[in-house]
Amino acid sequence: PRKVRLAWDEVQKVRTFPARWGTAVQVMGEKTHFEFNTLGEVQYRGEVRGRIGFARGQEMLDTILRSAGLTVVARDGQLTNYSR
Repeated sequence: PRKVRLAWDEVQKVRTFPARWGTAVQVMGEKTHFEFNTLGEVQYRGEVRGRIGFARGQEMLDTILRSAGLTVVARDGQLTNYSR
């Protein structure tokens, strides 16, 4: 794992889209970025076999958007872009 530091005012945009499990979240600054997935359940034959991603991923996304002052600027199908 690598360490990325972005102050709230350095976050320029966020992009979300469906991942195989959960939602993929891309957080981008001018010179760096990071990604994470919200919690998704792995199912096999209708039974939950595992969980992948951050259990509080949606809360993390909400905190990033609110603290960085970002709002929805574009939606294209299931892709959502947030910016100032």
